[in-house]
Amino acid sequence: MVSLCDSLSSMFPDEFGFAYGVNDVALLGIATGRGQELYDKWRSPEGLPTDARPDPEGKLIPALNEQARELADRPVQLERVDRSRARVEALQHSIDLQDPAFAAAKVSMTHVDRPTSRVIIHMETLTDEAAARLVQLYGTEQIAVLLEPYREFSINGF
Repeated sequence: MVSLCDSLSSMFPDEFGFAYGVNDVALLGIATGRGQELYDKWRSPEGLPTDARPDPEGKLIPALNEQARELADRPVQLERVDRSRARVEALQHSIDLQDPAFAAAKVSMTHVDRPTSRVIIHMETLTDEAAARLVQLYGTEQIAVLLEPYREFSINGF
């Protein structure tokens, strides 16, 4: 059910947050009132109207509705989120890993933590310059830092 909720979320990224699972329950972030309406229609016997989203081939919405009917008994827990999937993904893609302030921190990658809708920035060390730049650009609510000290790889994994 999580992957189905994720499909809904990715089809309407301005209306939903992210989908994720906890103990066999799918959780889906609702970012707007329209998102709640879309979810309610999707879970109804009629499903989403085929014109809810541009679909040149006319296959996406009917397939999503069919899968939702097949899994109608599976629980989905909704939670109100402040940041839509589109907003979080735009933030993630706006982070310039080549920013000079991040050079000494050795920023390696970013990913989205779905339950918190935060962008996680992986780095080897958090320098004062990198911390100041992150707060200046993104504040403290939308991002988090994951420190990953450099480790050399060996054949045996030790």
